[in-house]
Order: sequence, then structure tokens, then C-alpha cells
Amino acid sequence: MRRLLRRFNPKEGGQALPLFALMIFVLLGFVAMSIDVGRYVWARTSIQAGVDASALAAAQSLPDWSDAQTTGAAYWVDNSGFIQSQGTNVQFSIQPQAGNKALTVEASADIPTWFAKFFGVPEWHVSADGDAESIVIDAMLVLDRSGSMCWDSHGPNGNYTGQVKLASSVNSTATTFSWTKNNPTQPGNMAPKPLTSYFYVGQVFKLDSEWIRVDSINNGANTTTVTRHRNSSTAASHNSGRRPTGDTCQAAGPGPYYPWEYVKTGAEVFVDTFNPAYDKIGYVQFSTKGHEEFGLSSSLAALNTAITNSPDPTASGSSDALTNIAHGTYMGIRELLDNGRTNAKWVIVLLSDGVANRYCSPDETTTCSSVQTNTANAKTHAKAMADLASTHGITIYTIGYGNDSDDDLMQYMADATGGKFFKAPSEADLNDAFLAISKLTQIRLSR
Repeated sequence: MRRLLRRFNPKEGGQALPLFALMIFVLLGFVAMSIDVGRYVWARTSIQAGVDASALAAAQSLPDWSDAQTTGAAYWVDNSGFIQSQGTNVQFSIQPQAGNKALTVEASADIPTWFAKFFGVPEWHVSADGDAESIVIDAMLVLDRSGSMCWDSHGPNGNYTGQVKLASSVNSTATTFSWTKNNPTQPGNMAPKPLTSYFYVGQVFKLDSEWIRVDSINNGANTTTVTRHRNSSTAASHNSGRRPTGDTCQAAGPGPYYPWEYVKTGAEVFVDTFNPAYDKIGYVQFSTKGHEEFGLSSSLAALNTAITNSPDPTASGSSDALTNIAHGTYMGIRELLDNGRTNAKWVIVLLSDGVANRYCSPDETTTCSSVQTNTANAKTHAKAMADLASTHGITIYTIGYGNDSDDDLMQYMADATGGKFFKAPSEADLNDAFLAISKLTQIRLSR
């Protein structure tokens, strides 16, 4: 029996070593594959991140297709580092969709393997695509047209007055002052205008807290010198008591009135960034009350004409000079509720350069037959309008223009609705704010 068992059960000594070697090879294979699989997963994540970043950035430049391609390509490179460093045969493209309101970004690459190539897998192929589009927008511009928009108090040097920038500050006894022509610190759209755009003999305008009448003008090569009116009975006087009844812009002579002109220009820049095939914009201006100048419309050229021709500050006299932020905001809300589209994002762009000092009783009225006077209450009512906008899904973006705006209120109204507040001390900052809001309102990743 022992002999028979030995014949059918030979010795097993020496077989453990080959089996162990085989197991080591299998284990190393699993480790190698896990490393390369990890590289594949990271490559997929990296290529999708690069595509998404590119699509969102490129869409912000629409409808400027050339800029969209340049921007998208730059963001692809900045956000796909792993693909750029490890990939081969890297492909990338940006294609417009119909209507130039959206685009598609596609990318692909081959990622060489480290260990899997020994098992017949020399590389992983990864690809990604994404769509981004400009959101369909219904937006209401709500612009402050109060009395402070007459006088250019928002200049960088503090010596802007009326429609001009003085070459230097003027003391109370000076009888002349000069304006430097084509001064590079002047707002760009003021410098090239002729003298008659700013001064004429007999003109009355406001300098700080006094009114001044122009008696004569010396139009030199580089400067313009204006002689101030003197009271005939007192040589030292410069007629400081001459204050037209009503304290209005119009009493100081014909416009243009700055910074109101800058506000209108900035609003038109904002409108020009939208596509009339998709977007609708309207316009409300407010002073003591809010007034709808242009309802929601895709006729954006006509809207810009309405903005250009909108009433000057205090056009109706001193009663038209105050600041009712609450009613201006409500008028924008009302238009969106009445005529806004259900498939559009609802937006209000609210600009003010001062402090709320009037409100309506009740607030939710288009006529505002009863105007109330109390700054603290006016601010509370403006906040209530932001809360009302929030309940209806309306986003408010706010701009505090100049150095005297109520930035705390502007910040609250933006925060309450998921918007953003922009501080704009100067004309250049104002245009930048309008453009930034345009970009924030229009872009989303759709796929």
C-alpha cells in the first residue's frame, strides 16, 4: 500500500517557490494597473475641468467670436496642466452654436501608461466636451437722476464744477479762473469739446456752494479764462448771493450736465453688450419719484435713444431733485412682474450717487401720490424693496457712484437678492462696473 501511495503521490518539495513567484507577478500587475487607472481617472478629471473653465470664460466674450476663441484657449491651457504635461496627441476646439449665444468646447488626449503597457495597454484615451451659453436676460436699468447729478462732484481732484474741470481751485476773492484745454486728467469725452459746450457770456453755474455768472471769456491757446461777475456796489464781492430760485440744474444754464451724462453713457455701454435676438431691457429713472422711461423691449437701439433723450436732473424744478431709491426700485420690479418672461433671468441694475431721502406711502404704487420725507425711513423702505425683489427671484446689482453714495444700502440691496455691489468713484470705474455686471448676468455652463 505504501508503495502504491508513493507512486500516486510524488514528493511536492520545490513547488512553493514557482507558485510564490507567480503570485508576486499577479500582485505587481494589480498594483501597476491601479497606478495607471489612477492616472486615467486624474486625466479625465483634468480634461473636464479644462473644458468647463474654457467654455465659461469663452462665453463671457460672446458675441465677439474672435475674443471668445482667444480667451477660451487661454483658460484651457491654464486649467489642464496634467493633460498638457502628460498627454500626447492633444486636441482642442471651440465651436459656436446657432445664434452666437452659446458655444461648445471639445478636447481629447492620449495618456501613456507606465505599467499597463506590459499587459497590452500602451495608453489611455480621454475626452471631454461642454457647452456654455449666455443666459436669456430681462433687465431693468434703474438710474438715479437726482439733483446731485447736475454737479460733477465725482472727479478725481475735487475741483470739478458744473460742466468743466478747473485748472486749479478758486478762492472767494478771485475774479477769474482758468480751464486747461485737453487736460489729460479730464474725462475723455469732455476734452475735445469746444469752449461753447461749457461757457458763454451771461451763463450762471454753481461753484461749490455759490452761484457764479460769466461776464467775459478769454479763449487762449491752452487755457480758457472766465471773468466772474462782480457786484457793482462792492468791488470785493463776486455776487455770492446770486442763487436762482429753485436751485436747479437748468438755472445754471444749458447742459450737458455731468455726471448725469456719464451715467447715461455707461448705461448705453451696458445695453450694447446684449443681443436683441434674446434679451430684453427696460429703463427707469428716479429722483423724488420713479418714472419708467422705457418698458422691457428687445428694441435696444430705441432704448439707447430713450436713455440719451431722458430728462435732465431737476428738469421739473427743485421738487424733482431728491432721491427716492425705493420707488425707483419698485418701478423696475413692477415692470419685470408685469412683462418679464418666465424663461429669462430677471435682473435690476440700480445706480445711485447719494443717500435715500424720500419714499412713497404706500411703496407699491406706480403713481406715488404721497411722498414722505425721512432719510432713515427712506433707507428702510429701499431695503424692503430689495426683500420684495428677492421673493420674486429678481437679482439686483448695485453701483455706488462717486464719493457720497450710501454704500451700506447698496451693499444690502445686492446681498439680499444674490447680486453684487460695485463702487465706482469715477467715470472709468462706472463703465467698468456696467461691463462687469453684464458679464455676471449672462453666462452659465449648460452641459
